[in-house]
Amino acid sequence: MRINNWALVGFVFTTLLAASCTRDRASTCVTNEECETGVCDLVTNLCIGQPGDGGADVGTAGMDGAAPDTSGGDTISSDTAGTCAVSGDCGGEKPICGGQGLCVACANDAQCLGVNAAAPFCEVASGKCVACLQSSQCGEAAPVCSSGACVACNATGVAATACNARSAAKPVCEASTGKCVECVGSGDCGAAAKPICSQNTCRACSADAECVAKVGASPGVCMAHDDGRCAAAGETIFVENVTAKCSNTNPGTAGMPICGLQEGMSAAKAGGKALVVMKGPEAVFGATYPGPGKLAVVGQGGARISSGAGIGLQVSGGDLYARGLTISGGTKQGISISSNAKLQLESSRIQNNEGGGVLVDGGTLVLTNSTISGNGPGDLAGILWGGIRLTNPTAATRLDRVSVLNNNAPGISCSGAVQGTGVLATGNSTANVSMSCGFTSCATASATCGAP
Repeated sequence: MRINNWALVGFVFTTLLAASCTRDRASTCVTNEECETGVCDLVTNLCIGQPGDGGADVGTAGMDGAAPDTSGGDTISSDTAGTCAVSGDCGGEKPICGGQGLCVACANDAQCLGVNAAAPFCEVASGKCVACLQSSQCGEAAPVCSSGACVACNATGVAATACNARSAAKPVCEASTGKCVECVGSGDCGAAAKPICSQNTCRACSADAECVAKVGASPGVCMAHDDGRCAAAGETIFVENVTAKCSNTNPGTAGMPICGLQEGMSAAKAGGKALVVMKGPEAVFGATYPGPGKLAVVGQGGARISSGAGIGLQVSGGDLYARGLTISGGTKQGISISSNAKLQLESSRIQNNEGGGVLVDGGTLVLTNSTISGNGPGDLAGILWGGIRLTNPTAATRLDRVSVLNNNAPGISCSGAVQGTGVLATGNSTANVSMSCGFTSCATASATCGAP
């Protein structure tokens, strides 16, 4: 058979054309110039960045290994795993697109931040981009870094000490939320001036019951008037007038109390103690606090001062805080405060003292939540008074939520104006509040008028 040469040429050309339309052939290379497009990968000796070359197909987004882009004529080619055009084509332990078109491990945080804002840190040991390397890089909602991810503090595998390691300010894991917090109970609060846990935050105490719950009933006193700590037994002198167990030579512990208030206050000052706890119901004689410095007297169990022929509580110097006391039945004043002395008295009753209730003569009185009743008449240089007499008080003197009732002379008399808020004065024999005091009585006992 005779073969037509021109027919044979046509057949070969047609065959080659069909082949080129069905598959892009990878080009081998040793330099970039040998590639029609893209660059030469010196590891595989393939041209990267052209159809069918094992790199990213034109128009194809995503990682290597994706289906080929047939819009450019490719039919069977696919990207070879581990090659890339941009870092978005990579992932896992080789998240960065290297200069040779290969996916490589990260080397620094800047590389990762440029790839994925949610995983901005480079874990060099593994080469992966991760959300965190340490817990300080995590937010409050998921505060602990575990295996490169920010998780809740109660997540599986997280150490119980993870919150403490993250921040000493919030060292405790709150199980219900998985957040790190300052405290979940008062036992977590170690700072003396912030002993109570409230809403996952440590704060100063505000009531004795909080301190009893935390450290017990001995002494069970909240020093809210001072720095908000729960008083310790070591800073306390106990006074309890029970013959079977008290002695004025005792050390003043709860089990070996001192009998008298005067002796207890003196022992506290001599021993550098901050607190005298006076327990009832047996009454003690009156006492004088001469200062200097501060001292607190807190009554428990119906503590009473029955001074007889003396003054119930006299403050002649220093700064005395007292609460929870009943001072009654004396022939002189229930309380007397001299010049340059200060008394802060709360939640107490001053009643039935023949020489008058509370006398301030040049000192400072801060009186709150207390009742002054049935006292007087007292006589101060010809001035009769019953419940409260304020002579030349300091500007810091104030009365707040006080009931002055049924005293046998003016309820409240003053040499000049003082601060008075929520003061209920009624039933006193000649006047309730002298005009010179600068305030008037509120009308009816309520949550804001008179003592609770």
